[in-house]
Amino acid sequence: MLTWEMASLLLDYSLVGLYGFLLSTLLCGGFHDRREKKTLAVVYLLTMLLQAATFFAFDLETTFKLYPLICHVPVVLLLHFSQKRPWKLSIAALLTAYFCCQIPRFLARLAEWIFSTSMAYHIVYPPAVIVTFFLLKRYFCQSACDAMSYSRRSLLIFGSVPAFYYVFDHLTTVYTSVLYTGIKALSEFVPVVLAIFYVAVISLYRDEVLRRAAAERQNLMMEMSVKRSEAEITALLRMQEEAAVYRHDMRHHLTMLTSFLSGGNISDALAYLGEAQDELTRITPQRFCENNSLNVLLSAFAEKAAAHGIHLAVDAAIPKQLPIPDMEFCTILANALENAIRAADAVTGEKQIAVFCHIRQDKLLLSVKNPYSGTVTMADGVPVSSQADHGFGVKSIQSIVSRHRGICTFSAEDGTFVLRVVLPSESGDK
Repeated sequence: MLTWEMASLLLDYSLVGLYGFLLSTLLCGGFHDRREKKTLAVVYLLTMLLQAATFFAFDLETTFKLYPLICHVPVVLLLHFSQKRPWKLSIAALLTAYFCCQIPRFLARLAEWIFSTSMAYHIVYPPAVIVTFFLLKRYFCQSACDAMSYSRRSLLIFGSVPAFYYVFDHLTTVYTSVLYTGIKALSEFVPVVLAIFYVAVISLYRDEVLRRAAAERQNLMMEMSVKRSEAEITALLRMQEEAAVYRHDMRHHLTMLTSFLSGGNISDALAYLGEAQDELTRITPQRFCENNSLNVLLSAFAEKAAAHGIHLAVDAAIPKQLPIPDMEFCTILANALENAIRAADAVTGEKQIAVFCHIRQDKLLLSVKNPYSGTVTMADGVPVSSQADHGFGVKSIQSIVSRHRGICTFSAEDGTFVLRVVLPSESGDK
């Protein structure tokens, strides 16, 4: 016969089961669509029926021992297969939800102790579950999800305490009664372990935040490097437009020269001609290939290299249309030439930078060779700068090449540094 206490237990476990299901889902990011909600409802009802069947077929103690298999495993499978969450995040969410089940249970036990009757426990427990759930949903779930999704290390950090409690609770209360035997050392063990976990979590999380902050700072510096390159390239393109306008206005200059010569002002005509020639030279880029953006960039760096006594030798055969956006390829080349000029400038004797840029066998090939002095420190095949706020040009090159599914290599041998880039003829961006 179903007694009032048994009915209360069934109600409590049905309610806490729903509490755990919903909380686990929210700790994994919540619902994405109606299908996920329907799947959760079906799995929840099936687990409740299985719990009830186990309870009536065996007893409450057996149901407790089988609870991880009956309820917890289905939750993890639901989160992974239905909601497409990673295994580790699904397990951590389930363990955290189980950990949070202790809050309403404590409130109900407190009521039982105050009123000295088990009825107080069953009366307080349902509203405690409901209130706790909505408070956690409002103030905790999204923050916990963000923290556990931050990185693998943060998932390990924030999932460790719930995992410890889950194992401890089952070993000392479900499968044994060690916690209730009055062993003093055991009662002191839990606070000590939680204190150790707290110290470890704070230390590890600080390292994680600092590491992520450093990575974000590097990304910011790379973005600034790309934006600076884009601004320089835009200015060079504007200079090319000025050259086109100047050529268009050439008839006006010819008119002025004709006027000077007609009046016999030879010296004025020569002076005016010199000024016009200087202006035209200043704004007219050299012609290296058919691609205008690349011409302007190479022309500007040839002038910059010459100012440092460096000869820029260019072998380029690039069509008007590049396989990747002009601005991105120019950013790669600008960063490479910037580093090459800086390295070559420190070399004594003959200084030459060689640029090779062709399309062969449906591949865009780029190599930049420059001399260097001293030693180049390499880490995992990538040059590493010892100076603060340097090395972002290399990271920018790697980022763009990787985004387009290309390959870039760096080598430094016998005083010659070489950058090689291979990009597919069709961009890897989708």
